[in-house]
Amino acid sequence: MAKRRANGEGSIYKRKDGRWEGRYTVGYREDGKQIFKNVLAKTQAECKEKLKAAIIAAKENTEETPPPTTYASVHPACFRPRSMSIL
Repeated sequence: MAKRRANGEGSIYKRKDGRWEGRYTVGYREDGKQIFKNVLAKTQAECKEKLKAAIIAAKENTEETPPPTTYASVHPACFRPRSMSIL
C-alpha cells in the first residue's frame, strides 16, 4: 500500500512519459479554485527534494493581498444618507 502524504506536502506520481511529477497548491483564486504549481524529475527521490524546496519557497514568497477596492470606498458621497425634505 502506498504511503499517505500529509496535508500541505503536495502529491507525487509517475507520468506516462516515465518522469515523476510533484504538484502543490500555491493559493486560491477569488472563485475558490486552487492554483497549482508542479515540479518534474527523473526519479521519485529527486522529485521529493524538488517538491519540498518549491513548497518552502512558495511559503516564503506569499504576500498579503490588499482587500479589493469597492465603489463605496472610492465614492463615499454616493452612499451618504440623505435628509428628507418636503417641497
